[in-house]
Amino acid sequence: MKNKLVLGTVQMGLPYGVNNSIGKISFENSCQILAQAFDLGISTLDTAEAYGNAHRVIGEFHKANPKVKFDIITKIPHD
Repeated sequence: MKNKLVLGTVQMGLPYGVNNSIGKISFENSCQILAQAFDLGISTLDTAEAYGNAHRVIGEFHKANPKVKFDIITKIPHD
């Protein structure tokens, strides 16, 4: 059975959020979050080109962890 939770990645690429007082999370913390999410059965990530360097963070995580495979939902600009 697929997990119905999707992990959003905007804070991995931008200092995003009304209540975000710490800004963009570090690459190391992003990797810890991605690893923990995968271990807990979350298999899908939500991202976008507009999320700063979130795509790069996800790509670097996958390079360092080739056995971890996420499904990716991404948004791209229409232009």
